[in-house]
Amino acid sequence: MNQLDLTPVAVATVVAATLFSPTVAEVAGPYAIIYLASVAGACVALMQRAKTTRMNAALFFFGATTMALLLTVPLSLGVSVFLPSLKAHWLFAPMAAGIGYSGSDLFKWVFQKLNRLVDILIEMRNKP
Repeated sequence: MNQLDLTPVAVATVVAATLFSPTVAEVAGPYAIIYLASVAGACVALMQRAKTTRMNAALFFFGATTMALLLTVPLSLGVSVFLPSLKAHWLFAPMAAGIGYSGSDLFKWVFQKLNRLVDILIEMRNKP
């Protein structure tokens, strides 16, 4: 019996294939799901934040969705390597929503760690 693949990524890929070529749809479908889930997570995080200006809200929203777009696929693939029962494409939506929700805090944490790494490298360079 032939089963239809009704995962969110597969459905988005089929929809994207009607708009674009099938090769473009293979990339656009998963990223459409990632973008929608990250927007949902960022919206929830934005609603829970204290009131700020529209520009600060837009920057927060942009940072959260950008972090989700950049980190979702590598983190999902990493999780699916360690837990083979979980398929990576099933993790795209929940992972993107979680990153979108904590995106701004995650963004600050990553840059703090990078800043500390640069400080350590500068200290090492200046030692005689």
